[in-house]
Amino acid sequence: MKALVVDDSRIVRDRVIDMLREVASIDAIHQAVDARSALEAVERELPDLVVLDIHMPSTDGVRIDNGTEVLRLIKARVNAPIVIMLSNYAEGPYRTRSEQFGADA
Repeated sequence: MKALVVDDSRIVRDRVIDMLREVASIDAIHQAVDARSALEAVERELPDLVVLDIHMPSTDGVRIDNGTEVLRLIKARVNAPIVIMLSNYAEGPYRTRSEQFGADA
């Protein structure tokens, strides 16, 4: 299984990657720092799992600067990966919007 971790914080990315390394079925972990590089990595690496930060500089895990929803674009792919949204804001509009756009968790 291939995973992609998307977060603008190096510390958070490193911690999530450390946790994913403990999952025996994950044999490759890639990373991206923003929405644009996340979309490029999804195209290039074809991950089975994406851990996607909901807040990133000048964009967030759900919307990219031109308004296109990153999560929706990922989930619209044939054989779309599992997407887990990463946020300190698990309630309210963040959770609702993520669920509407197809987040798996």
